[in-house]
Amino acid sequence: MSNQQTTTTQTADFGGCLQRLLTIHTDITDLLQFQSNVQLPLFINPPSHIDISDEEKNQLEAQLETEKRLLKLIENLLRMAKANNREAKEALSPGSTTWTTNNDGWE
Repeated sequence: MSNQQTTTTQTADFGGCLQRLLTIHTDITDLLQFQSNVQLPLFINPPSHIDISDEEKNQLEAQLETEKRLLKLIENLLRMAKANNREAKEALSPGSTTWTTNNDGWE
C-alpha cells in the first residue's frame, strides 16, 4: 500500500475519532442514567434507613461541584470541536477560500 493510500484510509475514518466519540457518547449516556435513576432520587427522597451526615452531604456537594466543572470543560471542548468541524466542512465546500494551493506555503 502506498503512502498516499495509507493517508487516505486514515483520513477516511478520522484516525479512530468516530469510535472514540461513540465511546464518549456511551459514557455520558451512562452518567445521565445514573444521575436520573439513582443519584437524584436518592438525594430528593432518601429512604428512611439511610441517614446522611452533614459531613457526607458536604462531601457529596464537593463532588457535585467537581462534576459540574468537568462537565463545563467537556461542554467547551465539544463547542470547539463543533467549530472545527464546521470550518473543515466549509473548507471542503466548492468555492471555498479557506484553503489555497497557491505559492503561499501550502503545497
